[in-house]
Amino acid sequence: VLGAAGSYSFPAYPGNSGTFSAGNWLGATDKFVGAKFVAGTNTHYGWVRLSVAADASTITIKDHAFNTVADEVILAGQMAGLADIAVDNKVSIKTTLESATINVTPDLIGGRIVLVDMSGREMSSVVISDINTTVTFEGLETGIYNVTAQFEAGNVNKRVYVK
Repeated sequence: VLGAAGSYSFPAYPGNSGTFSAGNWLGATDKFVGAKFVAGTNTHYGWVRLSVAADASTITIKDHAFNTVADEVILAGQMAGLADIAVDNKVSIKTTLESATINVTPDLIGGRIVLVDMSGREMSSVVISDINTTVTFEGLETGIYNVTAQFEAGNVNKRVYVK
Protein backbone atom coordinates (compact mmCIF):
# COMPACT_ATOMS: atom_id res chain seq x y z
CA VAL A 1 0.00 0.00 0.00
CA LEU A 2 1.46 3.33 -1.07
CA GLY A 3 -0.60 5.12 1.53
CA ALA A 4 -4.07 5.41 2.88
CA ALA A 5 -5.72 7.82 5.27
CA GLY A 6 -9.27 8.47 6.34
CA SER A 7 -11.81 8.06 9.05
CA TYR A 8 -13.99 5.21 10.20
CA SER A 9 -17.08 4.75 12.29
CA PHE A 10 -19.28 1.82 13.16
CA PRO A 11 -22.85 3.03 13.77
CA ALA A 12 -23.75 -0.27 15.43
CA TYR A 13 -21.04 0.40 18.03
CA PRO A 14 -21.38 3.98 19.29
CA GLY A 15 -18.09 5.57 20.26
CA ASN A 16 -16.10 3.28 17.99
CA SER A 17 -14.83 5.77 15.41
CA GLY A 18 -11.59 7.52 14.59
CA THR A 19 -9.05 8.32 11.91
CA PHE A 20 -6.21 6.34 10.44
CA SER A 21 -3.19 6.75 8.22
CA ALA A 22 -1.08 3.89 7.02
CA GLY A 23 1.55 3.10 4.45
CA ASN A 24 5.28 3.44 4.06
CA TRP A 25 4.88 6.00 1.25
CA LEU A 26 3.01 8.75 3.10
CA GLY A 27 4.89 11.99 2.43
CA ALA A 28 7.29 10.27 0.00
CA THR A 29 8.74 12.43 -2.78
CA ASP A 30 10.26 11.22 -6.05
CA LYS A 31 10.26 7.54 -5.14
CA PHE A 32 10.28 4.64 -7.60
CA VAL A 33 7.84 1.75 -7.89
CA GLY A 34 8.72 -1.26 -10.01
CA ALA A 35 6.28 -2.36 -12.71
CA LYS A 36 5.73 -5.60 -14.57
CA PHE A 37 3.22 -6.18 -17.35
CA VAL A 38 2.48 -8.81 -19.96
CA ALA A 39 1.88 -7.92 -23.61
CA GLY A 40 0.81 -11.01 -25.53
CA THR A 41 3.27 -13.66 -24.41
CA ASN A 42 6.01 -11.17 -23.47
CA THR A 43 6.76 -9.87 -19.99
CA HIS A 44 8.13 -6.33 -19.73
CA TYR A 45 9.61 -4.53 -16.71
CA GLY A 46 9.53 -0.85 -15.92
CA TRP A 47 9.30 1.80 -13.23
CA VAL A 48 7.11 4.71 -12.16
CA ARG A 49 8.48 7.74 -10.26
CA LEU A 50 5.89 9.26 -7.95
CA SER A 51 5.17 11.32 -4.86
CA VAL A 52 2.48 10.66 -2.24
CA ALA A 53 0.95 13.43 -0.11
CA ALA A 54 1.44 13.09 3.66
CA ASP A 55 -2.30 12.63 4.09
CA ALA A 56 -2.58 10.22 1.11
CA SER A 57 -4.95 12.64 -0.62
CA THR A 58 -2.93 12.64 -3.85
CA ILE A 59 -0.47 10.46 -5.67
CA THR A 60 1.45 12.30 -8.38
CA ILE A 61 3.09 10.31 -11.17
CA LYS A 62 6.19 12.22 -12.28
CA ASP A 63 7.41 9.95 -15.11
CA HIS A 64 7.74 6.33 -16.11
CA ALA A 65 9.55 4.00 -18.48
CA PHE A 66 9.69 0.36 -19.44
CA ASN A 67 12.10 -1.83 -21.31
CA THR A 68 10.78 -2.52 -24.80
CA VAL A 69 12.83 -5.73 -24.89
CA ALA A 70 10.85 -8.55 -23.29
CA ASP A 71 12.26 -10.17 -20.13
CA GLU A 72 15.07 -7.58 -19.86
CA VAL A 73 15.64 -5.47 -16.76
CA ILE A 74 15.54 -1.70 -16.54
CA LEU A 75 17.08 0.36 -13.76
CA ALA A 76 14.92 2.79 -11.80
CA GLY A 77 15.21 6.16 -13.51
CA GLN A 78 16.69 4.71 -16.70
CA MET A 79 15.05 6.13 -19.82
CA ALA A 80 14.78 3.01 -21.94
CA GLY A 81 15.19 3.34 -25.65
CA LEU A 82 15.70 7.12 -25.71
CA ALA A 83 19.08 6.72 -27.41
CA ASP A 84 17.42 4.87 -30.30
CA ILE A 85 15.06 7.73 -31.15
CA ALA A 86 16.14 10.12 -33.90
CA VAL A 87 17.03 13.63 -32.75
CA ASP A 88 14.31 15.26 -34.83
CA ASN A 89 11.73 13.16 -32.92
CA LYS A 90 13.11 14.44 -29.58
CA VAL A 91 12.85 18.15 -30.42
CA SER A 92 9.93 20.44 -31.16
CA ILE A 93 10.33 24.05 -32.19
CA LYS A 94 7.21 26.21 -31.90
CA THR A 95 7.34 29.82 -33.02
CA THR A 96 5.37 33.03 -32.81
CA LEU A 97 6.25 36.37 -34.37
CA GLU A 98 8.05 37.29 -31.12
CA SER A 99 9.86 34.10 -30.03
CA ALA A 100 10.70 30.43 -30.53
CA THR A 101 10.15 27.81 -27.83
CA ILE A 102 12.24 24.69 -28.10
CA ASN A 103 11.16 21.55 -26.22
CA VAL A 104 13.66 18.68 -25.91
CA THR A 105 13.89 15.34 -24.15
CA PRO A 106 16.05 15.39 -20.99
CA ASP A 107 19.00 13.66 -22.68
CA LEU A 108 19.44 16.66 -25.01
CA ILE A 109 19.87 19.25 -22.26
CA GLY A 110 23.24 20.90 -22.81
CA GLY A 111 22.72 21.40 -26.53
CA ARG A 112 22.61 24.81 -28.12
CA ILE A 113 20.04 26.94 -29.95
CA VAL A 114 21.44 29.17 -32.66
CA LEU A 115 19.55 31.89 -34.53
CA VAL A 116 21.07 32.65 -37.95
CA ASP A 117 20.00 35.22 -40.56
CA MET A 118 19.72 34.38 -44.26
CA SER A 119 23.26 35.60 -44.95
CA GLY A 120 24.60 32.98 -42.51
CA ARG A 121 25.41 35.44 -39.71
CA GLU A 122 24.81 34.11 -36.19
CA MET A 123 22.46 36.50 -34.41
CA SER A 124 22.22 34.74 -31.05
CA SER A 125 23.11 31.51 -29.28
CA VAL A 126 21.62 30.00 -26.13
CA VAL A 127 22.60 26.87 -24.18
CA ILE A 128 19.67 24.52 -23.54
CA SER A 129 19.52 24.19 -19.76
CA ASP A 130 15.96 22.84 -19.39
CA ILE A 131 13.50 20.81 -21.44
CA ASN A 132 11.80 24.08 -22.45
CA THR A 133 13.87 27.00 -23.72
CA THR A 134 12.52 30.22 -25.23
CA VAL A 135 14.50 32.51 -27.51
CA THR A 136 13.07 35.97 -28.17
CA PHE A 137 13.36 37.78 -31.49
CA GLU A 138 13.63 41.16 -29.81
CA GLY A 139 15.92 43.54 -31.65
CA LEU A 140 15.97 41.55 -34.90
CA GLU A 141 15.07 43.11 -38.22
CA THR A 142 12.05 41.83 -40.13
CA GLY A 143 12.99 38.81 -42.21
CA ILE A 144 13.48 35.06 -42.38
CA TYR A 145 15.86 33.35 -39.95
CA ASN A 146 16.95 29.80 -39.22
CA VAL A 147 16.48 28.47 -35.69
CA THR A 148 18.82 25.51 -35.23
CA ALA A 149 18.87 23.23 -32.18
CA GLN A 150 22.37 21.69 -32.15
CA PHE A 151 23.32 18.47 -30.36
CA GLU A 152 26.12 15.90 -30.55
CA ALA A 153 23.63 13.48 -32.14
CA GLY A 154 22.54 15.96 -34.84
CA ASN A 155 20.67 19.19 -35.52
CA VAL A 156 17.04 20.23 -35.93
CA ASN A 157 16.28 23.29 -38.08
CA LYS A 158 13.27 25.50 -38.59
CA ARG A 159 12.88 28.63 -40.68
CA VAL A 160 10.98 31.43 -38.98
CA TYR A 161 9.59 34.75 -40.05
CA VAL A 162 10.37 37.64 -37.71
CA LYS A 163 8.27 40.77 -37.94
